[in-house]
Amino acid sequence: MRILILHNQYKQHGGEDTVVESEKTLLQTQGHEVEALFFSNQILASFWDKVRIVPKMFYNRQAAQEVRQKIQRFQPDVLHVHNIFNVASPAVLIEAQKLNVPVVMTLHNYRLLCLNGLFLRKNHICELCRYQMLALSGIKYGCLGNSRLKSAQLAIVIAWHRYAHTWQKYVNKYIALTNFAKQIFVNSSLQIPENQIIVKPNFVPAQPRLPAKERQNYFLFVGRLSPEKGVLTAIEASLQTQIPLHIIGEGELQSKVEQFAQKHDFIRYFGAKPKAEVIAQMQHALALVFPSIWYEGMPMTILEALSCGTPVIASNLESIAEVLTPLFKDYLFAPHQAQELAQKMLFLQNQTAQLQEQISQTAYEVYQKHYSAQKNYEQLLAIYQEVQK
Repeated sequence: MRILILHNQYKQHGGEDTVVESEKTLLQTQGHEVEALFFSNQILASFWDKVRIVPKMFYNRQAAQEVRQKIQRFQPDVLHVHNIFNVASPAVLIEAQKLNVPVVMTLHNYRLLCLNGLFLRKNHICELCRYQMLALSGIKYGCLGNSRLKSAQLAIVIAWHRYAHTWQKYVNKYIALTNFAKQIFVNSSLQIPENQIIVKPNFVPAQPRLPAKERQNYFLFVGRLSPEKGVLTAIEASLQTQIPLHIIGEGELQSKVEQFAQKHDFIRYFGAKPKAEVIAQMQHALALVFPSIWYEGMPMTILEALSCGTPVIASNLESIAEVLTPLFKDYLFAPHQAQELAQKMLFLQNQTAQLQEQISQTAYEVYQKHYSAQKNYEQLLAIYQEVQK
């Protein structure tokens, strides 16, 4: 099978970029012919770049031409789209359908319903725009980049294509990462039929699982150091118990994290680290702490922890709980609640080595059943085959 992957890269590398590369490599190792077409928001550097891109966000003729040329040369059986904002635009979907190439699109976030893609405002869940044909609330609160102008631009683009039925007509099948996300999209102003969305999670490669007796007495936070990821909640829980906490990542809260690490020797900040070092930390940790406060799509950090057999203590949001499956319901805590997180950390820390080993094995079994490369390949191939019928 010939698969063309299309992705509009963000200015900062993130989880979506990792998924794109992982799926591309997976398909190639399974013998498929795969090519990628990348657009990038890096070109939007100056004020005038951002001004000029606004009309192109509706339909970028240059992007459509690039897709046309790529399709005519490569002759793909399917086009798999990951992100189209801001440079690629919906033009790439329309052009593919003109050339009779079926389109699969992964919904990595909630951008088609929420301007910041997170359903988060002032660090709390917000669904005001979910049922609005035009995201007036998002414009009112400047939810995209704290700017009413930027918010209005994107809201009008999405709404225009909503009225034109672009999202229904030019994508054969959407991939939602969880059933929770699927229901969000189905029960919204998008009016996408339920049978047009299929659930397929992300995946990560398997890692060696260390037995509990070889693990060290610390908990691990890995992620962007920003309010929606809840790193300060993790720090507060560590302060309450003096349980060792290792932190890996960078972001706007970095200076605060560094200050805590300098004052308390049981909090260690490592900055950003290569993937190999992150995995090594996961393999030796008692658990991953995941205190995010928004409807996460499919957190790669959680999958990586499970692939190491590392338990996860996470916020009790339905989107996250579904990823962990009911087997880890005892390790969920209310978002923002550092005291409850601290209790969960103490509970796990005080388990016998035998019970910790059982919990580790359960984590790895969840990975094998739901998030392995082989399982993901089977699901992805089935989707591609279905849209070609």
